[in-house]
Amino acid sequence: FTQQIPELLAYIFAVWTLKNTQHYNTLRGIEAAQTYLLIPHVGQVVTVFRLLGIGYESHRVIGSCSLINNLVQIGTGEGKSVVLAITACVFALIGVDVNCSCYSEVLSTRDKQDFASVFQALGIEDRIEYSTFNKLCEQFLNEQCNIREKVSNMIVNNNIALTTVDTRIRIRPKVLLIDEVDVFLSDEFYGGMYTPTVYLKNPSIKTLLDSIWHAKPLKTLNSVKALPAYKTCATQFSNWISLFDEAIQDMLGALKSFECSTYVVQDDKIAYVEGESIVDNVVRGYDTVWAYYFENEKGKISKISLETNVGIIINCGTFSYAEMPHDFAYIAGVTGTLKTLAKPETRILKNVYNICKNTYMPSVFGKNNDLEWVLGSTWKEKLSKISDAKLYEAINNSRTMLYESKCDAKNLGIEQRKRDHKDSKDFMNALSTGDMES
Repeated sequence: FTQQIPELLAYIFAVWTLKNTQHYNTLRGIEAAQTYLLIPHVGQVVTVFRLLGIGYESHRVIGSCSLINNLVQIGTGEGKSVVLAITACVFALIGVDVNCSCYSEVLSTRDKQDFASVFQALGIEDRIEYSTFNKLCEQFLNEQCNIREKVSNMIVNNNIALTTVDTRIRIRPKVLLIDEVDVFLSDEFYGGMYTPTVYLKNPSIKTLLDSIWHAKPLKTLNSVKALPAYKTCATQFSNWISLFDEAIQDMLGALKSFECSTYVVQDDKIAYVEGESIVDNVVRGYDTVWAYYFENEKGKISKISLETNVGIIINCGTFSYAEMPHDFAYIAGVTGTLKTLAKPETRILKNVYNICKNTYMPSVFGKNNDLEWVLGSTWKEKLSKISDAKLYEAINNSRTMLYESKCDAKNLGIEQRKRDHKDSKDFMNALSTGDMES
């Protein structure tokens, strides 16, 4: 199959050219008599070759391809989105499911829209997913069943046994294509946890929350247990009252802290500032629940919004971002900072994810200077004191010192969370099969 890749790429790029040239010329304001064809850069073609294993020794079989996990460095603005989309097309055409993962929801949505016409023309749109790392976890959770829906129905209906779900068995292998691997190695993802939660909503639960809010001096679980609303819930949800007790402990703690949380009221919702955006789909535990009650009393949140956005929060598992890539048969990606990764980061890629091969594409924009970031604001003075022979050694040592302790700490945390991840996967499988007793 490797020998057929160049010809296959030629056809795919031809479709891409035909689907994009008119749009490109319209944006440029070019008249029909002066139209240009949009064609791939030679560097983009070579990058796709490398991602598809051309030039590497074969290690594992994906479909009819033998591949080795690898990364390619491409400069900013030099076509990472094109490379990932065309690579995804090749995998999809040979019967492989592809997930193109990015750190940004905006960029992920943009890329999916930009190449949708190509995917549709090739009949492969159902095999290629664009998502953030968060959405990647969500898709993984919902492959077998909707974990939030299953947990909610099980508790609200006070069931222990579940009916077996007729799950779709995935018979195609999965490929992960990563956009900007350094972001994946950041604190937010590598070492971070994904904890899907569900709001339990029910008239009895709402009454319990109302009672706790209006009796705010309550400080202990036993004092809450004395409330009539709690006794009603204890009867109605007898099989799951221990979960309620844990939730109540969190509620009581949040009653002391929610006013310190930073939020705004926007469009009848509690919203938080994240980066440069204000988002209203974020729940920060019971701080958010009590913020709704607090602002409702002040007349800034409507009764309908209060009833819609409060409930008992149940965690559906604890999944490690670091473990997610292991569920893919093949990992590859593009990034603009491969050469400047610190040694601890390269060790993670090699030892944890078996990414052993790297390619560095030359940039048409010249080299970037990251000396100020590495050596600090006085980098010019420090640079003059470093001999030429020791320059790069000093830079690498500085970068390694920045990351060594941080990566070691994250690795320790990841090892500790592997059991939580495995237990959560086992719980998800039990929900899917209906076997909650084994």
